Amino acid sequence: MNIEVRKAVKKDFSALAKVLSEATLHKSKYGDFLWGTQPYATEEIEKKYQNGNLYTVLLDGNIVGTVTITESDKRVWGDSGSDEALYIHGLATSDEVRGQGVGSRVIEWVVHKAEKEGRRAVRLDCGYSNQPLCDYYKKEGFKEQRRLDIPRKSSARDLRDPIYKVALFQRSLS
Repeated sequence: MNIEVRKAVKKDFSALAKVLSEATLHKSKYGDFLWGTQPYATEEIEKKYQNGNLYTVLLDGNIVGTVTITESDKRVWGDSGSDEALYIHGLATSDEVRGQGVGSRVIEWVVHKAEKEGRRAVRLDCGYSNQPLCDYYKKEGFKEQRRLDIPRKSSARDLRDPIYKVALFQRSLS
């Protein structure tokens, strides 16, 4: 399995929108609506791209996933930017490769990046109603730190539930 993670480029947008849309539908099957219920539009990918931290995941040259990496997460973690951690957001794989270890390889890529940068941890959050996803992150070496209920912004993709119900996970690095 030849996995490559690289910075996203504009020609990736429609494929990344498809990957995120598939993942959104998959998450909703577990009552996890953090990403909403509607398909992603390429304009939403453009916004993520403009922030400069959107990555494309390729398997044998084909786009099969995406991840966003940030150096802070003030809204959820209260971290406004330190050298302590990297934050994983929007990790998604396409339906065709889900369950085949691609997500694990991306997590390891982020961990390696964090280690090279001298970070002490990799952090992420997910809907705590999605127990299979929480279990997956635990299997990947993350420990649940706490759970939070955070009011949604009015600009959220889906206001079905006005509260983000998130579990915060951290994987400490040596």
